[in-house]
Amino acid sequence: MKKIIGLALLALAALAAGVGIYQFAQQDSYVLIGYQNSVLTTNLSFAVAVILVALGSLFATILVVYKVLTASNRFGLWKKERRQKHAAQQVKGALIALAEGNWQQAERQFALAADNEGNQLIAYLGAAQAANALGLNDKRDDYLRLADQNTDGADIAVGITKAALQMDRGQLEQALATLMHLRTLAPEHAYIIEMMKEAYAKLNDWEQLVRLIPELRKYKIGSKLELDELECQARSELLKRVVKAKSASLEQSERDGLSNSLIRQWESRSKGLQGEVELFSVFIQCQLQIGAGQVAERELRTLLPKFWNDELVDLYGRIEDAKADEQLLVAQGWLQERPNHEVLLLALGRISVRNEQLDDAKSYFESSLKIRKSAEAYAELGRVLSQEGDLKAGNDQLMLSLAMQSQLVPVAKSAVEGGEAFKKKKLGSDEKSDRSEMAETA
Repeated sequence: MKKIIGLALLALAALAAGVGIYQFAQQDSYVLIGYQNSVLTTNLSFAVAVILVALGSLFATILVVYKVLTASNRFGLWKKERRQKHAAQQVKGALIALAEGNWQQAERQFALAADNEGNQLIAYLGAAQAANALGLNDKRDDYLRLADQNTDGADIAVGITKAALQMDRGQLEQALATLMHLRTLAPEHAYIIEMMKEAYAKLNDWEQLVRLIPELRKYKIGSKLELDELECQARSELLKRVVKAKSASLEQSERDGLSNSLIRQWESRSKGLQGEVELFSVFIQCQLQIGAGQVAERELRTLLPKFWNDELVDLYGRIEDAKADEQLLVAQGWLQERPNHEVLLLALGRISVRNEQLDDAKSYFESSLKIRKSAEAYAELGRVLSQEGDLKAGNDQLMLSLAMQSQLVPVAKSAVEGGEAFKKKKLGSDEKSDRSEMAETA
């Protein structure tokens, strides 16, 4: 468009000059030029024409000289543009090869494209990905080093790529070292923190993961539910680690020390997990595993009146190394508030067995079964009847328990195969809806 406008203006200028020359030619005029003793006389139109020709020749001479002097530069620019175009084609072909899984071809084309300065970062990073896919870790690191050396301000991008490729090859410790170095360069980089979370999780480094969770929450890396689930898993693993390879035959001092460690770990949880039944259940089970039944009973006795939950009620009935008579009184007090709670009745039956009150235990189990049929209640009732000497009735109850368990196995298997998501259970959930769901399942 600019060229068209320029040509139009030039044409108008030539037209105006022609008209002016014509007008001068129509008039009786002349030009007198004197130099020393010589005098030159001519008409005005011829003089103007000579001047225009002279100016045109001068302009043409200047243009030719300029072209000659700048020919080498223009040739260099032409060569550079040609190389860039060729390199762009190589990058395009390399990207296609990389997407198609042709790793060797992709690496070769990326390496060739790296000769052009404008494509060095993408070429070296692409070559590193191809080399990583081929298992050439040293070559991959060489490409990444070249990418960092030849590109200013790309250290974070190159480092993140390096960590991602290391994690892809299972080099988790090396990836974590790379990420920790990147954090010194960019402490608030959210994606680096997210990658550290993934590395810690794959390494089962639950302690470091717990320390990282406040920053995950700060930078909103994941939803609140996802972070609560992650912290729940991490703290559950830490609780299990406290009692790992320990048995109930510990010395009392050792047991007290482990129990206190569990309590400290439990109390250090975030506010979002204050009512998390999954984590509290693991805490209680770990206390039971080391033989700290009295601690477990005390914690459950304190918590259950505030946050009633069927799973925790069931755990309360399974505590064996606490004071059974006190347990019985506590559970009976809860029953006055919830007279038709099948899980509490089942727990009371178990506690009554430990108190050697078999008649009461049998009554509790039968009452639980009237509300909801369960394999556990049938099994417990069968054991009580067998203890009383009624082996046939006891065997009948045990057979009913086995029959119910065989019916529930396919359901549990399909649930596992279906990959059901982790369902967050909060203390204080609606126990009526829980019981109705359990009744429907039965």
